[in-house]
Amino acid sequence: MSTDNSERKQQNKYAREVLSGSEVKLSHRSSTPQPNPGGVLALPSLSDSRGIYVIAAIALLIIGLGVYVVSGFGAASVIFFLLSLVLMAGWFVF
Repeated sequence: MSTDNSERKQQNKYAREVLSGSEVKLSHRSSTPQPNPGGVLALPSLSDSRGIYVIAAIALLIIGLGVYVVSGFGAASVIFFLLSLVLMAGWFVF
């Protein structure tokens, strides 16, 4: 009976430690954005997934505007629909 009681106490102690956050490892990233030196707008790098996303979204926008100028909105609506899907996916992912 005493071994069951000591095991139960140990499990309860461990549960309290986990719930109290004693085992939580903090992220190495700071929660506040770092100021950009020089005051210039910083664009994501091309090797970063956000950079590839931004380039793809800008490319779809330029292609859509080009198709709109050449063929009208009927043909460009397909490109703009794809752009809207990309923007919504970016909203969910990033």
